[in-house]
Amino acid sequence: MSPGGAHATGSRRHRQPRAASGTLGRSLAPGPADSADSADSAATGQPPRPGSSRGWAARLGPVRENRWPLLLGVAGTGLWGLSLRSVDLARMTDYGLLPALPPTWYLGVGLILAGAVLAVCRREPRELVVALLLAALVMALYGTIPLVAELPQYAWSYKHFGVTQYIELHGSVDPSIDIYHRWPGFFALTAMFSTVAGAPDPIAYAAWSEVFFTAGGALLVAAIGHRLLRSARLGWLAALFYVITNWVGQSYFAPQAVALLLALGGYLLVLDRFGRPRPTWPLRALLRLPQRLRWPAARVEALCLPGPEPAAEAGAPSTAPPTPPPSTPGAAVAPAAAGTGTAPGAGTAAGAGVPRGPVPAATTMVIARRPAGQPAPAAAGMQPVSPDTATLLITRRPAGGQPAGGAPQAPPAAGGTPAWPRGVALALVLLTHFAIVASHQLTPYVVVLGVVVMVVLGVVRPWWLAALLAAVTVGYLLPHLGYVEDRFGVFTGFDPLDNVQTSGVEAAGSPMPGKVFFTRMGTLLTATMLLLGLIGVVRGLRRGEGNVVVPIGFVVAAGLPVLGQSYGGEGALRVVLFAGPWLCVLAARALAPVSAAGWSARRAAVVLPVTGLVVALFLPSFFGQSELNIQDPDQVAALEYTYAHGEPGTPLFAGVPHIPASLAGNYDEFPGGVPTLVALGLLSGKEPTPADITRLTQEIGAYGEHSYLLFSDAQQAYLTINESARPDALRAWEDALLKSGHLTLWYEHGSARVYDFSRSRIQDLAEQAP
Repeated sequence: MSPGGAHATGSRRHRQPRAASGTLGRSLAPGPADSADSADSAATGQPPRPGSSRGWAARLGPVRENRWPLLLGVAGTGLWGLSLRSVDLARMTDYGLLPALPPTWYLGVGLILAGAVLAVCRREPRELVVALLLAALVMALYGTIPLVAELPQYAWSYKHFGVTQYIELHGSVDPSIDIYHRWPGFFALTAMFSTVAGAPDPIAYAAWSEVFFTAGGALLVAAIGHRLLRSARLGWLAALFYVITNWVGQSYFAPQAVALLLALGGYLLVLDRFGRPRPTWPLRALLRLPQRLRWPAARVEALCLPGPEPAAEAGAPSTAPPTPPPSTPGAAVAPAAAGTGTAPGAGTAAGAGVPRGPVPAATTMVIARRPAGQPAPAAAGMQPVSPDTATLLITRRPAGGQPAGGAPQAPPAAGGTPAWPRGVALALVLLTHFAIVASHQLTPYVVVLGVVVMVVLGVVRPWWLAALLAAVTVGYLLPHLGYVEDRFGVFTGFDPLDNVQTSGVEAAGSPMPGKVFFTRMGTLLTATMLLLGLIGVVRGLRRGEGNVVVPIGFVVAAGLPVLGQSYGGEGALRVVLFAGPWLCVLAARALAPVSAAGWSARRAAVVLPVTGLVVALFLPSFFGQSELNIQDPDQVAALEYTYAHGEPGTPLFAGVPHIPASLAGNYDEFPGGVPTLVALGLLSGKEPTPADITRLTQEIGAYGEHSYLLFSDAQQAYLTINESARPDALRAWEDALLKSGHLTLWYEHGSARVYDFSRSRIQDLAEQAP
């Protein structure tokens, strides 16, 4: 949160102002910078009641004021914790984990959500209370599986364990092995962490990745929402939406999770230090949209980006001295001094709803709003602007300290933090972006596209920032371009409709009803967030809040990659992932009342049903494939034994895809890209015939004289849910191969078995017969 924010008091009492002591525990309610006066006193004009702010009564005051959110949160967390004892993973079906969760689990999550919504909607909420309730919600939604399952979920995450352990084992990477060694940033970081933490096996901590990355992403979304919406309260509401909409399952132990976190941090740096708008025609067109549609809204005269915590939320009364709006076209607007920036028209009908507050000198962008038909004022040193020829007026201050027009600059507000020099900010942006570039293949291009869109709109300056980020991205790709083109292809075709087709449940032969339900709920959740985002855009533009164009730009940028790349059938999911944080910001704006006075406990009656609907869609979307994502310990143990004791160079076959293979540091010693029985088209559901056995032995024998075959009950569950095979198809093939004489049992652990396959074993047995 930005420094110099307001410290709110109790909803009924007024206390003596006191200096800020930190971010946590600060009030989210609007008010002048570094003032403890409540919004109620500003609205009624009554002076705050004097008294000590350091006594025990003052310390207990926030607890009393937020007792209902805290009680709901504590009760919900307690019910959730007790419910974990009753979670039975054996009850999972094609509807995932949902049937295995007891009613107390759902009740606990509902109470935590209600407490978080009530804490955000209170007239004078406390950041510490909101943060604690969001943390409880993150733990309840994303910490349940780590607490009830023995191993990290997602079979595809186990190959990341293998790369990490390879770097630990060899102290270097080998680009000839696979693409992970060409983008090793994440794996090098985790290898270093494992070494320092004394946990050489990432399985020991990887299960908590979703909790960590979701919590970190929520904090960054809160900060971004605070700056774009000029309200800490709306920032936390955006973070709440982020927690309950992160359903695509990309926050696990993977480079994508770290890259997204770094991307959000990079966006925050860019908006903070390079968000100096210069209007372009696309931006003007967006901001003129309300006028074109003849909406009864004041006209936006400038874009405020991003600015720290405002003195008042949109529509809130101000305690600043009113500045009468100019009545003639030639009247000038006095630029606000750094640290005490006030929008022109503050405290008047024309300026109602304009954010006010301390603004750093290097990034001052003052919003000037006026009713339609009123001539635009001219800023100091600028010519008068006719309302018929322009709708934007930007008052810009140079970083050197002199406001526009040469007026003397006021010193920074007490308690304020000086802005970083732009050189330092640029170095941090480049460092963050290089970490993304070295870790993930797709994310840096989405980041560059986002900055390019902002430059095109005129929101981010200078233009060479986008060029510099693009140069870093392309420069890293060039040495690996041939490798990528040969194995994956840089472009999969300029067909967006084909590129958004997924390779998940929709591609299965005959998925069970639960899988179809899971897919539809994810689609419906995405559509719901798009609708909320659209409502937020409309409400923002109608009220002249030009900053809503920033999330629009990033949502557009998130969808651009699918114009030429399907990303292995995950293109649509990546669009949802990258657009999600910005849709959450717009969704928070959609639920904001007309004025700050509308925030109260009663506002929760509007926000809670919407967030409740979103959670109802999130649960099947996120937990709908848990019976496949939660890994079987027997199968993992069998694979660990194979990599530890198997003969190097021997291929490993399995019945179905998505097994937790390549989980050891020596995974490079075993051939990759081995097909499964499903890929070979052998599991059609019929009894295997001698011809089928001959075909399978030929297919497997093509990879060498000896191979390993892995069979387990977990593979049969995958086959039953996603394919049109009969329940005992894998067991039938296993029995048939055993009778053929090609297999000998090599290792068995519970429900998992590893066989040694020999192409010539039948001939050897015949020669040894008497």
